[in-house]
Amino acid sequence: MGKLKRSLRVLARARNLFVVINEAKVYYDPFDKNATTAREMLRRFQSNAVLKNNPKILVEGHQDITHRPPRIEIQYHDGDKQHLFPSGLPVQDILGMIESVARWKLPGAQNPFVATAAKSK
Repeated sequence: MGKLKRSLRVLARARNLFVVINEAKVYYDPFDKNATTAREMLRRFQSNAVLKNNPKILVEGHQDITHRPPRIEIQYHDGDKQHLFPSGLPVQDILGMIESVARWKLPGAQNPFVATAAKSK
């Protein structure tokens, strides 16, 4: 029962992460064995749960057969961009990288670095 609770908690946290994403582009070579994480992230971006929480998200999957490593480009609502190269990384590591940026963009989140800079002025 502990694994189920943990999985549901991770799923809810991941859905909240995708709320602040405006656009996600996934580039991968369909014949590359290192592109499994990129394909899994594309599947997660296009899942019903994410589209229900963020219906305005624009998701594009590009099959790139030029033998370049897979990459993910994410654009947030405030215009910031994040480029990820998931070759050989597990999905949880990619979600952690997205979370490290997205958690400060959620409504009500306050970046401690910005808050301390504003107080010092």
